[in-house]
Amino acid sequence: MLKKIVLVCAAAITLTACDTTTMGTGTNLQEAGWLLVAKNDERSEFYIRKAEGVPGTVYWETIRTSDSEFVFQREYDCKNRRYRDLIAPVERTKGLRLKHRNKEWAPMSSLIPDSAPAYIADMICSGRIVPYAT
Repeated sequence: MLKKIVLVCAAAITLTACDTTTMGTGTNLQEAGWLLVAKNDERSEFYIRKAEGVPGTVYWETIRTSDSEFVFQREYDCKNRRYRDLIAPVERTKGLRLKHRNKEWAPMSSLIPDSAPAYIADMICSGRIVPYAT
């Protein structure tokens, strides 16, 4: 129960660090310590940030477009090549919470090959986190 309270508090702090006035620019996320790691053809930007005070390989991840921003917390079990979402994705600008699909451990092979989420998982588990070259 205490772990859930801590995660909810951390989510509130993390979400507060994001400001809709710079929506789509990434400026406020980068100033708050987020790292832009990927972009795709649909103009989506993918950011990560190591979850502070949480043991293991746990990261906050954000998928941002010009009109939406999804934030979630994901844990990686690199040794066993699996992941799970500790917090269901929240569409921060509209206050919507999406279905918690990856609550249980899922194999990394279930991520679409050559997609940004698969790239992020590989990057985190390899220990070589590389910022996106703009």
